[in-house]
Parts: sequence; C-alpha cells; structure tokens
Amino acid sequence: MLANMWKSGESIVSNIERFQLEASRWNKKSFGHIGRRKHVLMVHIRGIERINEASPVPYFQELEDKLKGELTEVLRQEESLWFQRSRSEWIKGGDRNTKYYHRVAKVRHRRNVCSRIKLDDGQWCSEQSRIRQEVVAFFKGVFSSSRVMDWDINGWINPLTRVERMNLMRDVQAEEAADSFNSGVLC
Repeated sequence: MLANMWKSGESIVSNIERFQLEASRWNKKSFGHIGRRKHVLMVHIRGIERINEASPVPYFQELEDKLKGELTEVLRQEESLWFQRSRSEWIKGGDRNTKYYHRVAKVRHRRNVCSRIKLDDGQWCSEQSRIRQEVVAFFKGVFSSSRVMDWDINGWINPLTRVERMNLMRDVQAEEAADSFNSGVLC
C-alpha cells in the first residue's frame, strides 16, 4: 500500500498525509468500528441464547456458534488494537516520570482493588476487613472437601406439552429464521 501511495515528486509531508488517509480508509473498510461490531454481536448472541433456552432449534444453535466464532475474532482484533495503542503510548511516554506513566499506574491500581462486594443477603459492603473475611469464607467453602454439591435438576425442568414437542421437531423455514433474527426479538 505504501509503495502505491508514495509519489516521488511530492514532499514527504504530503506523501505521509496521503498514506494516512488511505490507511484510515482501508482500516474502516477492512475492520469497521470494532467496538460497535463487538456490541452488535454480543446483543445477537444474547438474543439467540434466550431463544435456545426456551426451545433449542438447530438453526439457531448453528447461528450462535457462528456468531461466537465471529465474536472471538473481533475480541482478538480488539485486544491487538489495544496492545498496539498501548505500545505506541508507551513508546512516546515511556516509563519516565511522566503524567502518562502515573495515569497508567493509577488505572492499574484501581483495576486491581476490590472496593466493594455484594453479600449473600444482597447488601453491598465496602469495609475492607469485611470484604477480606467474605472472600476467604467463600473460597474456603468452594474448596473444602466436606462440601458436596448435590444437583437435583428435576424441579428445574418443566415437561413440554405435545404441541411444544412437535414445534421443536419441525423444520425451521429460512424466512421464519430471518424474520425472527431481523425483527428485534433477539435484542
């Protein structure tokens, strides 16, 4: 792309500006807005998951798998984008005693601190000693050998009616799937 954009008779500044403009166009054409794409995919996946919870349909299960694959790729691209941005900022700001360095350190510190948790009774707690106690108690309970989980799912599953079973077994028409997908039912 650079070789095609570079004009030997023009100034370096105009060549760089032309390349930046073309690279920006290429980026939007190839990748679009990653944040928007991620949001749209997540909304569609949530909608399809709700449909599949109510009555699993093979078409929607395949569509969910396809969209999750696309979301994985978008997340990989987003991670790469943020890594590239952080590297360019780090190269510019470095780890010198700069505003950028302190801002990054402060954000990292905030991200690593648990300032409050929701207790079993639904109340929020921000007292550090209580948070520490609750976290320790939770993990002791999770990892203790005396705690055995007995999952009885019989009360969770409502039996399907004959009509519901028949609807699950019928083929989904392409128009029906497209209408459902585009109608906002999934959102």
